[in-house]
Amino acid sequence: MSHLITRKALEDVEADLRERIEGKATRAYQKKGFHIGVSVDGSEMSDRAAHFAAGFIQLKRGDRYTVFHISDSTKTYLPRHLTPKHLMHYYEDMAARDKLGLRAEWVCKEKSEGHSTCKTLVKLVDERDLDLLVIGSFGRKGEKLDVLGSVSDYTLHMCRSSLCIVRSTGSRFDQQAKILFASDGSHAANLAFVLTLQYFRRPLDTVDVIFVATKDPVKEKEWANMYRRYMETHQVPGNVEVKQITRTLDTTVQSTILEASRDVDILVVGVSGYSQKKMGSVSEFLSIHARCSTIVVKDHLDILGPPIVSDAPRFQD
Repeated sequence: MSHLITRKALEDVEADLRERIEGKATRAYQKKGFHIGVSVDGSEMSDRAAHFAAGFIQLKRGDRYTVFHISDSTKTYLPRHLTPKHLMHYYEDMAARDKLGLRAEWVCKEKSEGHSTCKTLVKLVDERDLDLLVIGSFGRKGEKLDVLGSVSDYTLHMCRSSLCIVRSTGSRFDQQAKILFASDGSHAANLAFVLTLQYFRRPLDTVDVIFVATKDPVKEKEWANMYRRYMETHQVPGNVEVKQITRTLDTTVQSTILEASRDVDILVVGVSGYSQKKMGSVSEFLSIHARCSTIVVKDHLDILGPPIVSDAPRFQD
């Protein structure tokens, strides 16, 4: 097989993804579709995350929507509107307002003694086999510059599900959105790209793609042409750009993508060779420092097979 990916590479990823989602639905005796969840704690940011999550849902596709909450009965000082029963009704009503016919499944678990909210949430989400978990970049404790909250940071590294981190500085995702997809040509990038076009993107959203090369961008140009053809086939508006840089202390792959993301609503990256304790340096940097909301697609190669591009860069520069 050629090391330069072809259009068939994306078609193969699309077929594998569709088979995985439909197969999972068959095993669970449920409709086909995407399973999207949101983690809430009653804060303004979790409200924003819930709006964001509802925006991804397509009821005709058979998507499912789950709202997760980790309760702590030792916090007797919490006001009534932050109690689980009140939050359940609040987020169920919010889902119905955000999208006609949308019903939220409420999943609440009490934090057990000796376990953190982070660990309890990740265990609960992993048991539900989510396709995407939406979470605010911080919770009730407040926002800090260039630092994720403890729950979102832990979930980013440890949760098996792909993750959408919603930020206070990003758009509300309630109208036409501009999505930027950062690719390195890896299997994870192909998976993230197909997911973006087939599941994350809404009909009016545009998708721009950026490849950043630190050497002669021969491969990147081939990949870009393949992405363009795929977007044209699926009638997705947007541009595909290959940007060659000379790496210095101030000019890196990370900083180049970060600069390109300043005027977009969502930044999407794929995590290649994902393991629960380690992420690619570029993906982690963007997840923490981007001002827009970010989607990190986690590629489980044991499910979807070996990489299509065996010698592609892995966002480790």
